[in-house]
Formats: sequence, C-alpha cells, structure tokens
Amino acid sequence: PVLAEKAGAALAASDLVRAVIGEDRAQRVVRETCDAAALTLSSASAREELQRMVAALRKTGRLTPALLLTALCSGRTEFFSAAIVDLSGVPEKRVRSILSGGRFHSIRALLETAGLGREVSGMFSEAVLFCQCEADADHDGASLSVAARLSDRLRRRSLGAYHAVAELAERLAFAEQRQRARNYALMLSRQAA
Repeated sequence: PVLAEKAGAALAASDLVRAVIGEDRAQRVVRETCDAAALTLSSASAREELQRMVAALRKTGRLTPALLLTALCSGRTEFFSAAIVDLSGVPEKRVRSILSGGRFHSIRALLETAGLGREVSGMFSEAVLFCQCEADADHDGASLSVAARLSDRLRRRSLGAYHAVAELAERLAFAEQRQRARNYALMLSRQAA
C-alpha cells in the first residue's frame, strides 16, 4: 500500500492531472486507488500479515470509514474483521462471531467500540447484515450486491449525516455494475472467438 500511496501522491501532484480532472477529484481517485490496492493485497495475505497491514494503515491514518465500507461492499470480510479487531481491542473470535451471526444491535455496539460514530454505525451494521445474507444465499447472479442494497436503502432516507456514506455506497454500486458489464462483454468476445 505504501508504494501505491507514493505513486498516487506523485500523480495527484502533477499539474497535468490536476488541470485535467481537478485537484479534489485527483485526491479522491488517489485515495480510492490506494484503498483498492490495500484490499487487493489483503486478499492474498496470511492472517499475521493482514494484522500487520491493518495496524500500519491505522497508524498512518489510512484505516478510514471509507476503506472499511469499501472492504465490506467488496466482500473483503477478512480485512474488515481484522480492522475491527485492531480498532476495538475485542478478541478476534468474538469479533468474528458477532460479524458472522450477530444481530443489528450487537454489531452496532461492536462497531461503536471500534470508534465508528453513532451516525454511521447503523449503516455499517446494515452492510454487515447484508454480508451475512450474501454468505447464506445461493447465488444465481440475480441478487443485489451489498453496495447496491446499501445504496438503495440509503436513497430512501433523508440523508443528513449519511450523505457521504450514501455517496460512497452509490459509487461502489456503479463500479460493480461497470465491472459486471466488462466481464460480460469479455465473456461474449471470448465465446465469439
């Protein structure tokens, strides 16, 4: 993740990049790319490496709610669990138990212990519950993703403090739709060849 951050910072500092897409968007793209790199690396990491990665991200201020939500919505539950263990100080076995089978209020209490504010802990709890449903469901390809379900749920509320989380969930859902379309087009082109 450190290498991705340094490369991203260099790109974001580029006058050309800032002129083409703007400074704010460049910073957001860099942050999201670094988050994606960390999550990709985490999926290939052993448990001890994952714990060290999470601790390093926390120490550098990169273990943000946005990264945690991205991990949840992208199915990186091992990363999310390791992050909650690190942030909360609750034993790993207990965290895994609550995240895999807990109910809304126990999940919310755990997330608040980890430092998520009351405003967003409820939305994160809903995302965890959606992940539990995903894990239990038979996948026929027709079910909505965690990001799409969360985005849909948040769209029906008055946003207020939820605006940033709703915006992120919607961006993640759109990214998933684009990736599915790319995968489908690739499959069709391979079949045609």
